[in-house]
This record gives sequence, C-alpha cells and structure tokens, in this order.
Amino acid sequence: YTQHSDYSVHLKQKEYIDSIKFAPAKKQTRNSPKHADPEHVKILRGINGEIQWIATNTRPDLSAGVSISAGNVTRATPADLQEANKLVKTAKAESDLPLIFNPIPIDNLRFISFSDSSWANRSDGSSQGGQLHLMTDKDMLDGKQSWASIVDWKSWKLKRVTRSSLAGEVQAFSDCQDTQEWLRTFWLEIW
Repeated sequence: YTQHSDYSVHLKQKEYIDSIKFAPAKKQTRNSPKHADPEHVKILRGINGEIQWIATNTRPDLSAGVSISAGNVTRATPADLQEANKLVKTAKAESDLPLIFNPIPIDNLRFISFSDSSWANRSDGSSQGGQLHLMTDKDMLDGKQSWASIVDWKSWKLKRVTRSSLAGEVQAFSDCQDTQEWLRTFWLEIW
C-alpha cells in the first residue's frame, strides 16, 4: 500500500498479478473433447485461486468472472480454460489499478450500498448476484460530488433458483442489506 500526501491510501497487487501465468490454450475444433482433462481442471482451479485472491483483496471488477469460472470447475470444458485466460488478460491489462481509500471526515461518514443480479446467466441456469458497499461523505446524499471508497464487495451464485429477474434482484438486495447492516454495526463497535 501507499499513503499519499492527501491522506488517501492506495492498495494494489501489481507484482502478484504480473506473476500469474496463462493456461496453455488449445485451439477448439469440431473433434475437441467436450470436457477438460484432469490436468486442465487442475490448471483451471489454480488460475481461479490466483484471480480469486486478487478479486477479494483489491480488484472487485474481477469478482463476477472468477465466481462464474469457479462454478464451472466440476464440469469444465476447454472453453472454460479460455475464459479463465480472458480473466488473466483483464487482470494484467490493468495490473497497476489501485483500490483507493479516500480521506473522509469521521463526522460526515456514511455508508451506501448497491446490489444487482443477473438472471439465469450461469451455465447451470442459476443466477449471479453482486453487491458493492461504499463509505462516503454525507454530502453525496444531497447530490453533491463527494469522495467514496469501496469497503466491501461480493459477487456470488444466488442460493435459490429464481423464476424471474425481479426475484433475483430481491434475493441479491436482501443479502446486500444484511452485509450493510453488519458493516454499520462493525463501524459503530470500533468507533
């Protein structure tokens, strides 16, 4: 991490990201095997683990992709290895991208949360949920431009299969609200 003169803190994992290796790619043909062989499944698990480490610590932009990729491991295909390589390429393209914590006066601190879901977008027909939690200045609630810092995020397979997009949205929102309540309670406990 680096703290700057404006008291913001920047976290990044450039060296780690740059060290990640691409999976050996085989060209897909009509005669290509339908499922990945055990060696390729092992490689896929390794890449998912490396990208998951980045996604949970400094790169929320990779969370959905690695969640979906990890969900495909038990029935992996050669195409899943290609998708994993795309995640590695995305991570490497912006390996210097920091997660920034901006200085916010304690008395003005507020939490804002966002949730979303994508209906039946996973290979097994289940849905993906996502949430993002920010700490910001109370001025943002009045429509004024303000600093915000991402303090928590998550992208995951929703627990229940949903029959509609709205049902997925409600499920993701419920989980998001639960996390926000925990964050606020935690903050009150330490402050």
